[in-house]
Amino acid sequence: VILLFFIAKRGASRIVWVASIALVFGGITIAAFAYPNGYGFDPFLHRATVSHIAEFGTITPKPLYYIGEYSLELIALFFTGLEIPAVNIWLLPILVAIILPTVVAIFAERNFENRKTKAVAMLGALFVPLGTFVSPTPQGLANLMFLAVIFLVFSKQGGKNAKETALLSLMAIAATLVHPLAGIPALCFLALRSIQSHFERNARRNIIIAVGAIAGSLLLPAIFVVLGGIQNIATRPLALLSLSPKTFFSTRFNAPLDLLVWLGENGWLWLLLLAIVGIVVARRRDIISRSTAVMPLVLLVSAALLALLGDFSYLISYEQGNYVSRILALALFATLPFAIIGLTEIVKRAFALPSKIVPFGI
Repeated sequence: VILLFFIAKRGASRIVWVASIALVFGGITIAAFAYPNGYGFDPFLHRATVSHIAEFGTITPKPLYYIGEYSLELIALFFTGLEIPAVNIWLLPILVAIILPTVVAIFAERNFENRKTKAVAMLGALFVPLGTFVSPTPQGLANLMFLAVIFLVFSKQGGKNAKETALLSLMAIAATLVHPLAGIPALCFLALRSIQSHFERNARRNIIIAVGAIAGSLLLPAIFVVLGGIQNIATRPLALLSLSPKTFFSTRFNAPLDLLVWLGENGWLWLLLLAIVGIVVARRRDIISRSTAVMPLVLLVSAALLALLGDFSYLISYEQGNYVSRILALALFATLPFAIIGLTEIVKRAFALPSKIVPFGI
């Protein structure tokens, strides 16, 4: 990774892109190599479902929430002749390794004019939190599609012509069929972008974007109520504490391991700080629009409403906060384009310094 920064400094964007694919693949397949029978509890359930469909042609009740991933796995199963466990374990890591660095590369190509700056921006794929992709679940695949929509729309040209809008809409619909928790925010994001594109720059457009953002914030909690995911609505102010991510600012008297935990547990904070820098830079260069900037807030409000009003006591205790934490992860994903812009600006300024020690340290 350190070497890649210096390769990026020379503007070798193609090398950075290919190396990013290799590094992302290496990062998310550690579990697949360490646990050859599978990693995590949920994948075994999904694998059993796909196995049943492959043998009997259908399953009852219909798993409509996950049908997108099951369809992909069944297609891969019938076309390759591989065993179901192999398809289940390796499909998501391969897709993530190819798609994630590629959409980040497209984002960099569209938003930066300088060849060296583009190459540095492509390194942003290595700063995406990869934990959600380690275990092969529908949520992980839907999160990948959500990220793809975010990065492809989050640019000067994104979604401004009919063909690209159709492709992005198809991706968002696919994400919804894989897992609605990521697909519905992707559709909401496209709707806000469409409002931004089709209305003139005036007060009316700002009002419509604000109304759309409020509606988007209420959408997920409303769907939970309609579909029975929330059975009892009651105010739980203490539940808002679950919105605070993990942090680590103490010591266990082991300097190397403390440093790793300090960097890892606080990863969301570093991304947020980079995103703040990125927002300032992007506003100056007119990269961002209100519709893209408001999406993290839409998801944050959705998570807060779900935590405040949702009763998930029918779930096992350690899973009651799962839905809220997944939406918070999506909110963090929506800030990633800003974070990459901030990272690129910091690295570019560091490389401009006369001393070589500073950029190497960064």
